[in-house]
Amino acid sequence: MGPDFTIDGYKWLSGFNITDAQGLYTDGFYISGYRDIDNNNTKCDEREDTVLTYNQGVLLTGLRGLWDATGAPSYLSDGHELVQNVIRATGYDLSKDAPVEDVSALRPGRLPRWHGLGRAGVLEDPCDAAGVCNQDATTFKGIYFHHLTAFCAPLAAPGDVGAEEAFNATRRSHAEACASYRGWLAHNTRAALATRAGRGRFGQRWTAGLLAGNWGGRPWPTVADDGVPHDFAGDADYALWRGPYDLNLIHSDPDAEGEEEEDDAPLPAPGRPEAQQPLHRSADQQQAPAGGPEKKRGRGSTTAWPGGDPNLRGRGRTVETHSGGLALLRAYWKIGQRAP
Repeated sequence: MGPDFTIDGYKWLSGFNITDAQGLYTDGFYISGYRDIDNNNTKCDEREDTVLTYNQGVLLTGLRGLWDATGAPSYLSDGHELVQNVIRATGYDLSKDAPVEDVSALRPGRLPRWHGLGRAGVLEDPCDAAGVCNQDATTFKGIYFHHLTAFCAPLAAPGDVGAEEAFNATRRSHAEACASYRGWLAHNTRAALATRAGRGRFGQRWTAGLLAGNWGGRPWPTVADDGVPHDFAGDADYALWRGPYDLNLIHSDPDAEGEEEEDDAPLPAPGRPEAQQPLHRSADQQQAPAGGPEKKRGRGSTTAWPGGDPNLRGRGRTVETHSGGLALLRAYWKIGQRAP
């Protein structure tokens, strides 16, 4: 596929009303009335407004590729605008280089406000706080940071010597913009590192790393009180559209509408068939993570979580949650340590 096709594709996407009021890419369009047997509609005419982290990330490498192919700085500008929209949607103010809320000032057990793609300045997917992410969704934040790292790589000099002055200005602007994300990356890294358990594995919900010391032993949030809008497109199609959610973790009744497919059930670690419990369990049971129960984590232990370790909920700590933490560390190292 040549650059002309890619340029046309981005023009189409940009004009397709797929971004929300915060400038974030939504999850796509669906066929309205799909489950109505009397409905003959075949058009994807209903926007699903759920915003997910990885949807923002894949745009970044696409825009970087368009810059590489064309040298047009507008693609980099669009990419930085998207990055900054994501950061703003986590509740982080780049102008102050700090979260908009002081977590330490919150009442014990008070959940920071949801800003659209995170809270307290930390990136989250909508399923993170309640611990109800399906296996796909546990990879989403890692995907985002993988693409952010690629987008912020230093620009390669063009072959045309005559364009050197314009290129140098673009290179400086790009490097300075990426450098401005250091504080946000460091903030997320500190939160994520605090979720590691005894074997050093990252948890899924990084914001909990900021909240543990001020949670006061209260229950961690569920979908009923996590502050995330759960207005799925076409309520009648809720069972059809699963998005980032593992519906077995939301519905305690295994026969409830929207039961997950078998291929989304957790897999035991090799040689440890007892490592992960079935997802159909009572609300007060916790799922052991792959590889066995966690015993202690870097600073203190899992017993240091007054309300119980929130990252033992749902699928627990897995290779996907750990890869997400590593992708964040890599982004912080590659971007945060690079001089503009």
